[in-house]
Amino acid sequence: MKGKIGKIIKILLVLLIVVAALIAFLYGEVLKYTDTHTWATIYMTGTMDSDTADTFSEEHEYLKGEDIVIGTTILRITKITHAGDVTFEVKQGEIKNDSGVIVLVDTISLNESKWYRMSNGNFNLRVTNNRYQ
Repeated sequence: MKGKIGKIIKILLVLLIVVAALIAFLYGEVLKYTDTHTWATIYMTGTMDSDTADTFSEEHEYLKGEDIVIGTTILRITKITHAGDVTFEVKQGEIKNDSGVIVLVDTISLNESKWYRMSNGNFNLRVTNNRYQ
């Protein structure tokens, strides 16, 4: 009787390990899929200071890993969630928030709007939509 219980426990442990490994694999695949199949629509508006102040207003759809280029400033999208949160990092240039604090990484939620300043102007980013397949 004792030998049978030991074998049953071993079989259950092996099954538990196999199921846990399968769940971990599937979770990783789902994360990989969402990274490549989730888009965010970002509306940008702002002013570039030059000899004549140039204003701009445009809307684009972005995937994780794509760049937002504003003048000489480049922001790289590092994360887009299903809820519509977009995280970016500054790849080139320097931007500051409303308080004048240098921003290296920031997150903007869906329908949230944030203003940033750079050496030659200012701009506003607003996440207007997100979608995934």
